[in-house]
Amino acid sequence: MSSKLWNRFLLAGAWVACLLLFATGKGRAQSLQRQVEAEAKPLGIVSSLLQKAHRSAVIEYSGKCVRSSIIASPLILNKMPIQEEDAVNALKSLLSKDRRFSIESNANGLLVIKQYGIPQELLDLRIQKVEFSTEQQFDPGKAIEAVFRTPEVQSFMKRNKMSVANSWGGFVGMPGQDLPHLNQRIESTTVFGAVETILSTFPQLAIYRECSAADGNRIVSITFR
Repeated sequence: MSSKLWNRFLLAGAWVACLLLFATGKGRAQSLQRQVEAEAKPLGIVSSLLQKAHRSAVIEYSGKCVRSSIIASPLILNKMPIQEEDAVNALKSLLSKDRRFSIESNANGLLVIKQYGIPQELLDLRIQKVEFSTEQQFDPGKAIEAVFRTPEVQSFMKRNKMSVANSWGGFVGMPGQDLPHLNQRIESTTVFGAVETILSTFPQLAIYRECSAADGNRIVSITFR
């Protein structure tokens, strides 16, 4: 084969390889997007139920690590109409087919949907204080960033090889004293207690996810919807 033909052959091979890599990457991205959408749909139904009942809830469950994010298996919801007016019983009916979870109302009236066996050490970690910027006072998604940045949480996550997942979006409020907002400081609480405080100001669904990567590191996230 002449050098000119050989160069053409190499160029064609490289082009085919690029197309295959693009197709593979695009396919993986589409698959990831489908998984995200599959998880989001039932969470949206739970969120709507909570809004109608004027209640807040925390759901805690595990998933799989995908790069720096977490993808959890979708909730399995009962498709039958929910008749119960009580939010706890309504959620139990909605999730009656999904045996992974327990559902209860805690002492403060917060609904807790917890996957059996989900580790609690981070959520139970005590924090001396959390201070919020003005922007964080009006945005639950940014407020939780302040919680993750406290010295206690940073130290704990470093010791336990944990990191915070990538997250996007969230409620953005325009600062103003007439809008719901957090106090500038929370003192002597836990990570879960801080989430509870955020939900008392911004009633909605908080979602705690975690996963274990192949290298033994763990990724966690707390998001709101």
